[in-house]
Amino acid sequence: MHTDDLLDGWDDQFSFWARLEEQVLDPLRHGRPATYRRYLWHHKAFGGNPVTVEPAGAVLLEGVSAARRVIRPELSFSVFVTAPTDLRWRRALARDGAGDVAFRAYLERWRVNEDRHFAADATAAHVDLLVDGAAEGFDDRYERLCPALPD
Repeated sequence: MHTDDLLDGWDDQFSFWARLEEQVLDPLRHGRPATYRRYLWHHKAFGGNPVTVEPAGAVLLEGVSAARRVIRPELSFSVFVTAPTDLRWRRALARDGAGDVAFRAYLERWRVNEDRHFAADATAAHVDLLVDGAAEGFDDRYERLCPALPD
C-alpha cells in the first residue's frame, strides 16, 4: 500500500495518517479487508476504482512517513532510504519533471517538510535497515544496501 495514494494533495504530506488509520490500518487490524480510493493528482480529488487490501500475515506499507513514531510498535521490519539533499532533489526533478515552476515550488516545500519531519521523528535512528541511496553503484531500484545505524 502506497501512502501517497491517500494524500489529499500537496498539503497533506503528513496529515493523511488519520485517513490511513480509518480506511486501511484499522480494518486490517481487525481481520477485515481495507478499501480506499486513490488520490488522482491530475484531478485533485479521490476517485477511480476502489483499491482493496486483503488481511495478510504481512502488509507492505510504503511512503515517506510509513515508519513514523506512532506506528513503530506495530512494524515487523522498517526500511529508510537516505541520500544527500542535493541528490534527492536532482532525482525528484528527473523523475517528475524539472520544467514546471509551480511543481518545483511544491517539491521544494515537500522536501523542507520531509527533512523537518525526519529530524523531529528520528526516523533513521529507529529503522531496522538503513539504505544508502547515494552509495556507488546505487540506482533507483535500491540495489545497494547498508546496515542500519546503531541506536
